[in-house]
Amino acid sequence: MRKPISILLFALAALLASCDDGRVEENIVTTVEGRAVKMTGNISGIDKWADGYTVALAGFKDDDVYAVVLRNLSQNETGTYDVVLPGITDQVSSVELCILNRLHQRVATIRELTDAALLRRDTIPFNVGDVDAGMFNLIQTQLFSPTCANCHGASSHAAAGLNLTEGKSYASLTDHPSVKMEGKNIVEPGSPENSVLYVALTTDVSIADGWRINHRDQVGNNDSNILQVIEDWIKNGAKE
Repeated sequence: MRKPISILLFALAALLASCDDGRVEENIVTTVEGRAVKMTGNISGIDKWADGYTVALAGFKDDDVYAVVLRNLSQNETGTYDVVLPGITDQVSSVELCILNRLHQRVATIRELTDAALLRRDTIPFNVGDVDAGMFNLIQTQLFSPTCANCHGASSHAAAGLNLTEGKSYASLTDHPSVKMEGKNIVEPGSPENSVLYVALTTDVSIADGWRINHRDQVGNNDSNILQVIEDWIKNGAKE
């Protein structure tokens, strides 16, 4: 009778060890019910995210920002992914390659699958193609390109000498002195409060302060998440 008891104790110890190192919860949160998504694609930039964020394949209910099923992605050598996510029930209305915070709340969507007919298949194909999932690229695609570049570089003029168009923005930001705030850099890696970019987007600097527009209004209420991402990107060293 001692041998089975020893085996049982060894198995229990192994299970507790896996819980202690975070692998059980961190790698997958899902159920055994429902259908499965098979995601394929070439994804880069996963290792560029600050602590507290994950790149994940996740399923969401209608009008809910918290993932009901998910599988976190980790950086691999090839960047080519072939990931299966089970647990897609009728309650899941969208499957996304996305950024999640520690609470499994959606921070940003990178690729999305919402086709109702496709989501009813037993095995749901989801080809995301070539994706840069990096932290700075998210800031570029979510804020700089659609909003800021209109004044900063999209035309023949880059306001305040700051070009925020894709491919040129990073070189214009980091360790460059601001023409609006003397003694401060546009982005000071490690210090959001000393970075003019962050100050301009989160405080009420206006025409009276020598600015042509109130930059906080340009972001408005459309995305408090992107402001948090910018803050954490700067704190994390403002990596490209």
